[in-house]
Parts: sequence; C-alpha cells; structure tokens
Amino acid sequence: MSVSPCKNNQAHVSINAENILQIFAFNYALLSYQLMGNNKKELVVELQRNNFGGNDIKGILKACAPQELFVNDMFADSYNLSLSASYSDADACFKTYENIDEVYDESLFGTLVVADNSETYRTFIERHAILINEYMYVTSVNNYSRIIVAPDFEQADLSLANYNRIIFLFKPYDDGVISFINSRTKASVFIPVDENRLPEISSDRKVFMDYYDKIKIHENEEYKNITVFYRKLKREFPECNYAQLVACLAVFKQMHIIDIGHNPFSITNNRRKAELSDSSLYRSILKEEQKCLKPIS
Repeated sequence: MSVSPCKNNQAHVSINAENILQIFAFNYALLSYQLMGNNKKELVVELQRNNFGGNDIKGILKACAPQELFVNDMFADSYNLSLSASYSDADACFKTYENIDEVYDESLFGTLVVADNSETYRTFIERHAILINEYMYVTSVNNYSRIIVAPDFEQADLSLANYNRIIFLFKPYDDGVISFINSRTKASVFIPVDENRLPEISSDRKVFMDYYDKIKIHENEEYKNITVFYRKLKREFPECNYAQLVACLAVFKQMHIIDIGHNPFSITNNRRKAELSDSSLYRSILKEEQKCLKPIS
C-alpha cells in the first residue's frame, strides 16, 4: 500500500492498495501517519463507481485502525530539541516524579500523556492501558485519556484545557513548553526527575555558522512544518542533519537572532549579534560533549 498527498490538494491523501483499488482520504494529511509503516491496518472504505461513466471503482476512507502506532524516529528523536526552539522560557509550574505509577492511574478521562519518541511510547504502553494512541496530531477533540508522541502543542484540536493532568515521559531541556501549557490550562503538569541525554550534535562554531548561512537564505518563506523545511534544505545542502538543524534553530531562537513562526513554519532574521554561549541549550550541548570526551578513570 502506497500513500501520497493528492496533487491538486495536499490536505487530501491518495492510497494505492496494491494497484487494485485507489482510495481517497479527505482532509487526512495530518493523520496520514495512521497509514504508514508495515504493520497491519483495518480500513473502513466506502466504494463508489466512477461518476463520469467509467467502470472503475474508487474507495473513500471512512476510518483507519492501525495495529500499532507508526512513529518516524528520525524526527521524533529530535522532538525535545524542537521544544527549545518553539516556546519562550518563563516561570513554569510543574511537579516531578520518579516512578510513572506515582502519577498515572489509568483513568478513562482527563489525562494527557506525552512521549517524545517510539522508545518512551512503547515502554509506557507495555505496562499501562490507555484508550487513545496518537502521533503528532490528535484524531478527535474530547477529554478521553490519550498518549501522543511528539505533539504540536499549538494545534487547535489538542485542547489542553480538557485535561486535569498532563504527564511527560521525558524531561524537556528547558521549561518554556511547560510555561506555554500553564498558560493554556489549569491541569497539573508532571515531569520525570531523570535527565535526558542530548542526541549527537556538534558544538563547533563553524557548524553553527554554516547552518545559519543556509537558514537565513529562506527567511520569511512559509512551510507546512519544520520537516518540510528540512527536506528543502537537504536538497540544497546534502550534509544537513535533522538533529543539528533543530539544535541550531533552538540555539539561534534563544540568542534572539531569529524568531520562528508556526502554522505555517517560518523564520524571521532579527539581524542582531549575540554569542552562542548566550543560549542555555548551547551550554548544555557543550556540557554533554565534554562528558563524552572525559576519560574513564
């Protein structure tokens, strides 16, 4: 089964079922992850005859139930970094926990669990029951308890006010995303005590300058999201690494030399001078690099 955006309107998705049946999924672009991966899927399809006199049959997707959640870890593994680029760092209100069982009680309603990648997601669902499993975008607006991997917290359908507790399965690198959540809901926010290791990122000043030079060429251009922007850069700059790009964007945002827009994704160049060390994330990258270089005694 192959899945691709419709050429005339990329909000819709075209599904080729083994060259036997073409299926259209209307307004399904954000939920197309349900159709990805090699796992089994149950589809509810309405069959229709060609309206223009042909004998061919097409399908209209009404529902999809994948056997397991598809997560693209090339992007998800850098999700925590992307949060540092997305939200301002203000006072954050949250509680910490050492064991997930201290804060998760399998309630049917009111709990939002946030995973950053497939590893934290699978570790959670192996031991806990939860009704709805999603990746990046929600499938319905309600307050059923759900786990979502790498969510966009600014999506309208993820109504944070519907929840009374929000549990992170990872510790954000900075508190900006928590401050944002606090501003949208009265829900209690829970964060694990354990620190997360940064993905492999270079702290080399030249690397950051190279990425800045490539990024600023595209200032004020609009993209559906950061992954579309990455693919554009990758075609122009084959050495472009997604984790490094996300780290650079986050560091430049913290330095106030760029601003990042969302829905659609865009970059504004503020044309101001600053030092890499002004960024708390860059200091963390340096610290992590020094830890790796430290000889074992």
